[in-house]
Amino acid sequence: MVAMAASTVTDRGLPGSNLNNIAGADRSNVAWSFGNDWMTGDDFMVGSAGQTWVVTGIRTWQVGMVPGTSAEFGDRYDSVSLYGGPANPGSVSLMYTGTLNTGSSVNSNPSISHAKVSYADLAQPNYQGSSGSQIQLWQTDFLGLTWVIQGGVKQNFAVDGTVRSTVSANFFNHASNAALSGTPQQGADNRYLAWDKSDLSLPPFVCDSANAVDCGGWDKSSDINVVVTAVQVATNKDSCKKGGWKTLVRQDASSFENQGQCVSYNN
Repeated sequence: MVAMAASTVTDRGLPGSNLNNIAGADRSNVAWSFGNDWMTGDDFMVGSAGQTWVVTGIRTWQVGMVPGTSAEFGDRYDSVSLYGGPANPGSVSLMYTGTLNTGSSVNSNPSISHAKVSYADLAQPNYQGSSGSQIQLWQTDFLGLTWVIQGGVKQNFAVDGTVRSTVSANFFNHASNAALSGTPQQGADNRYLAWDKSDLSLPPFVCDSANAVDCGGWDKSSDINVVVTAVQVATNKDSCKKGGWKTLVRQDASSFENQGQCVSYNN
């Protein structure tokens, strides 16, 4: 059976307005790192209670290196990983990982890709650091996931990279202030999350970047930017009827060829 084409269920992509320091107090874009002993992430929710979904893709963005150069993702990071789990209890576990070589942005895991990207605003195509320097935007896609989740239940995710021993840098995940972003920011709650990598069984710190007590460091609140794709699982025979089987899948994300297969699956 082939996999059903997934749809975007959480669209919290890059901001399109109020970019960089030219926006002054209304700047919407920021990036977060807690150093290489921590990793940052956020949460999302799909569907409603009683449903089951399969997350098939996670897209996030990072900032690093000088734009317009030949620098590749692998020049700074020798591996990149995706972690996930239910927001309650909050612990996360490794879902995908892959390595990179210097001089290349090709991940050893064919389901992970890294690409140089720009903001849609051509006047401000790159990320501007706190010092005013221009920094390259990167898009990381984790595809082919079969992450089964319950509808209406908040899920946590984190994306982290291992920095090469010869490089002095951190792994920064892109975030934005929802109200100023100018793009859909579904599921934004003005918080992001941070995990101590020495014990991922612990729940994360819930971080408000505008609150100096809880992971502060900016003048406004923010969420990690993420786009989630998923397909809904057939969970009862009635959902297969009236053409429902055409949009539903098994828990491995494979599709049905007809209503009978869908009904049999639920039996």
